[in-house]
Amino acid sequence: MNRRRVTSLHVAAAAGVSQSAVSRAFRDDASISRDLRERVHAAARRLGYTPNAFAAGLLTRSSGLVGLVMGDVANPVQAALLAALLPRLAAAGRPPLLASAADAPGLKAALERLERYRPDGVLVCAPTLPPAIGARLARDGVPVVLVNRYPRRPGPAVARTDNLAGGAAMARHLRARGLRRVAVIAGPEDAPASRDRLAGLIAVLRPVAVAHGDYSAASGAAVLPGLLRHAPEAVFCANDLMALGALDAAPPGLKVFGFDGIPEGALPRYRLTTMAQDMAALAEAALALLERPGEQRLIPARLVDRTESV
Repeated sequence: MNRRRVTSLHVAAAAGVSQSAVSRAFRDDASISRDLRERVHAAARRLGYTPNAFAAGLLTRSSGLVGLVMGDVANPVQAALLAALLPRLAAAGRPPLLASAADAPGLKAALERLERYRPDGVLVCAPTLPPAIGARLARDGVPVVLVNRYPRRPGPAVARTDNLAGGAAMARHLRARGLRRVAVIAGPEDAPASRDRLAGLIAVLRPVAVAHGDYSAASGAAVLPGLLRHAPEAVFCANDLMALGALDAAPPGLKVFGFDGIPEGALPRYRLTTMAQDMAALAEAALALLERPGEQRLIPARLVDRTESV
């Protein structure tokens, strides 16, 4: 048997008020007396009524939704960022609308679907935001925050890890441990986060050699043998996945260091010393920047010293 859906009209009749009064009673910022609000809420509880957020959005011209644009969530950094963002969006009463894809065409299609729901803001954690979609969001006044991304043009707010300072902090740690002959496995040459991490390290110590991987563990293992010709005492990798791959291929005595703080680095077989990104602080900054367009916040990375790194 189909049960009739309870609407605001039913609540209005039960509470002896107008339908508009019911709508106002469920908006925190509405002008309505406490007694009237309580009477409407009591009627709603008796009838089992819950407000229709989409209908309310038609009245307020606000969906309440926040678009959450992720890359490949199988990547541990993306997964950690998503895990930090979701509970904070829930606590703020901002339901997330997730668009995720592992490649650029899939991400573009997911974003176009997301646009149809008219989000009130968009958090971009994916590697790219297609320019045409970014332009439409800007035209419609939808605030965009790039999370751990570098803007290609002025406009969006940015919350990201301070990669330059993080690279320098790792270099100071290496120097304090007496390590002078340091090789580097950087990320792709066009990756700005990797460039900053490398530049921060070079500002403190000069590496004996630099090679480039593609951020995968396999590339860390593949690149390492070429660096061993330079007899490094240690290898700094621009992300933890490459560091784990390098550790798997490392000869005894070679010390390997990373950047990101992914959970796999804490496994007993690795005990990777790394610069950990503060995902909680990144998530909090990203939400705050939805209300502060154009601002940038840099979040410090934290040294996690697991001195058993081999």
